[in-house]
Amino acid sequence: MTALLWIFFACDPGKIPLGDDSGRYRDSEISSTDDSSTADDSSTTDDSSTTDDSSTTDDTAPPDDSAPPECGEEPPLTTPNSCPAACTGGCVGEVCNVDCSDIAACIATSIDCPDGMRCAVACSGISACITLTVACGDGPCAVDCSGIATCEALQVDCGDTGSCALSCSGSGACNGASQSCGANTCTSTCTGAGNFPATECNNSCDCQDGC
Repeated sequence: MTALLWIFFACDPGKIPLGDDSGRYRDSEISSTDDSSTADDSSTTDDSSTTDDSSTTDDTAPPDDSAPPECGEEPPLTTPNSCPAACTGGCVGEVCNVDCSDIAACIATSIDCPDGMRCAVACSGISACITLTVACGDGPCAVDCSGIATCEALQVDCGDTGSCALSCSGSGACNGASQSCGANTCTSTCTGAGNFPATECNNSCDCQDGC
């Protein structure tokens, strides 16, 4: 009998005999543990970065016209749409002509040269520019005293950027006259007799007192 039970249980592996002659059995406790696990710790880190430090420098910027010119260099000049009133001798392009050719034409007056133009003051009349004050603009400024005693006690106030020139060719034309220089070139020339103007060089980069 026992031999038959073992044959029976051998055919049914799920049944396990108790080991006695009772014929009883117990179920097998078969456990299956699947500890398999799949851990995907793979990670993709994209630390790639693109840094664009490129910069564009514009070296074609126009020059700064507000900066003072080099010594002897004139500032930019313009041709006005209409000739300023101070230019009594008319305008030719960027040149403002001041006409003091008549006798006592500009005596005891003042002339304000316009900015952005070349100012040319012509004192050719007798006593035409006595005690005249010329206030130069920011452009070049030239005062020509060719008449007799034409520029006695004349005062020329040069601008800071334009060149400045005083010419005394008439007899006694510039006696007692004075010229106050700006930062650019400043010259005075005396070819006529009895001319004793005073030239104040101040901060002129190139001051030439020829009187």
